[in-house]
Amino acid sequence: MADNTAVGWIGLGKMGVPMAGHLLDAGFALTVHNRSAGPEAGLRDAGAEIAASPAELAAKAAVIVSMNSDDAALAGLRRRGSGGHRHDHRSGLRRPRG
Repeated sequence: MADNTAVGWIGLGKMGVPMAGHLLDAGFALTVHNRSAGPEAGLRDAGAEIAASPAELAAKAAVIVSMNSDDAALAGLRRRGSGGHRHDHRSGLRRPRG
């Protein structure tokens, strides 16, 4: 069982739904948001709270995971409002130096 840290999950596509579901299964308090309605239904039924906006999600979460399909989806997220939170997005992986 998790320590019940409040987690926010933005982006419920093919990867986001099952990954967010694993957080619910582990006992985390989960709030989710998606740019289109539909994918959140199963997570809601499993106990997730649905946020109407990224700002609402951010107000409820100690940790936020954002899984977006591409940079355009991320830009749309910023347009919908972040509630004053700063988004830091980097495409790709960075290799450690050494």
